[in-house]
Amino acid sequence: MINPIVLVWRLLFLKTSPEDFPPSQNLLIGFCLLMMSLGIAAGLATGADRIDWLQAVIDLLFLLIFFRVLLQIFKVSIRYKQTVIAVAGCKAMFSAIFIPLNYMTAQVIGFGDMVDVGAQNSAFGAVLALFYLTCFIWLLRVFGHILMSALEVRLSFAIGISLLYMMSSLVVSLSVA
Repeated sequence: MINPIVLVWRLLFLKTSPEDFPPSQNLLIGFCLLMMSLGIAAGLATGADRIDWLQAVIDLLFLLIFFRVLLQIFKVSIRYKQTVIAVAGCKAMFSAIFIPLNYMTAQVIGFGDMVDVGAQNSAFGAVLALFYLTCFIWLLRVFGHILMSALEVRLSFAIGISLLYMMSSLVVSLSVA
């Protein structure tokens, strides 16, 4: 059996799909905890002075509920564990990518008041914004790939559902904060 972290890594490059993950309860719990932990670390990398556990818990609960309902609507609830493992694993990996990115962004914003480095910060900020956009599109494509496989739908429809999930998750997360 392939290491689950390797499976997530391959999933990020669309080389595998959620059905390649074992439907293990322990793996589901482990990836959910990893997603929460790395999500908190990515938030702290922005320079936040407190840990927002509630937001991490709400994000996890929203993920679990959204995919439970979605897979029941499509009558493929048997794929729930594998789908959530894949999504939580991908969110954890992207959170790991966002830790240094968030830290660099916080540094650019922190130095924004200095006149001498203003031009450098705006150019660096533009590069960071482009990188955030690239990561968002990449994550959207990966989630689309996961849902295309889990729901057996067209990629365009799966990306639409992925966008719905990501925007709904953002709204729920911001309403809690």
